[in-house]
Amino acid sequence: MAPKVTLGVSSKISSFCIVNPFDGTALSELQITTEAAAFAALDAAEACYRNRRSWLPVYRRREILEMWLENLGPRTEELARLATSEGGKPLADSRIEVQRALEGIRHIIQRLSLRTGRQVPMQQTPGSWHHEAWTRWEPKGVVLGIGAFNHPINIIIHQLAPALAAGCPVLFKPSLDTPLSCLKLVEALRNSGLPNDYCQVLLCSNETTTRLAADPRISFVHFVGSASVGWMLRRNLAAGSDCMLEHGGMAPVIVDRNYPFKDCIPSLVRASFYHAGQVCISAQRVFVPCDDFEAFCEAFVNQTQSVGVGDPLDPKTLVGPLIREPEVRRIDEWVQEALRSGAKLGCGGQRLSRQIFQPTVLLQPT
Repeated sequence: MAPKVTLGVSSKISSFCIVNPFDGTALSELQITTEAAAFAALDAAEACYRNRRSWLPVYRRREILEMWLENLGPRTEELARLATSEGGKPLADSRIEVQRALEGIRHIIQRLSLRTGRQVPMQQTPGSWHHEAWTRWEPKGVVLGIGAFNHPINIIIHQLAPALAAGCPVLFKPSLDTPLSCLKLVEALRNSGLPNDYCQVLLCSNETTTRLAADPRISFVHFVGSASVGWMLRRNLAAGSDCMLEHGGMAPVIVDRNYPFKDCIPSLVRASFYHAGQVCISAQRVFVPCDDFEAFCEAFVNQTQSVGVGDPLDPKTLVGPLIREPEVRRIDEWVQEALRSGAKLGCGGQRLSRQIFQPTVLLQPT
């Protein structure tokens, strides 16, 4: 079995293995995209953009997106199970993610008809008499999308569909932890009539991705991931290039003293441990009125202890594995640090397997 690599780790190997994070079984072995191949893909995308005769008219973009949606519709369960197998998100949540992704395509199709230009006021001077002027939307250029592991279906749709609707060629770099969903989606996209050079998947190293993002032929970078990497990419953009960065957070929840807190416990536990907390809007800090603190903590801990943990393909599972073993060690270190600093352990705090950590509640941390 080839060693596994991830975004952020430089590698000289030629292939890597995708494994199920729950049980470690091998799912597929893929070839690393070399730097030469990645820049050859950029050459092809740039040539596609520079040749205005090759631009896809709006009606053709609509046809392709509609066919893509039609092709994906009967495969929702297949996509959900694939995303769960490679990413570890519970199957029920992957099913919701797929449906949300399909709604995203529908929304983009609807928006196509609204992207109209505007008339520019003329005939205000003798020189502009009998003249008309208007604006129209044109593709910005080549788009580089850099995805994350935690939403392997929806992030790809979120990045690809708007760019393709705008007529931009796209290079997409998925997380090397969860590339199979991306490959399946792009296969369906090409089967829907999109020319190959308009959407190319790159399974390249972090160093190659960074160099691509800084290339002046890249007009727009869309990155989902850590703030440190995102700001680094932004600093290195070529003059005239734009970017959209989606970074993580430390989402707080404030429980209002006038709200019957027991009503919010189930949804708050759900928000705290959705996808094992590996989402940017995961509820990570909860502020509770002092008068309700003891009762709230008891109810929250009891609800947390009832959460199903284990195989993400099991319908009863709410919390599955973390994406990589080092993440489990990191969480364990954070929990132990909090306890040493004075926090009390409400529940959890133990590593259950190579990549599963108990849902954990810490009370009164510093």
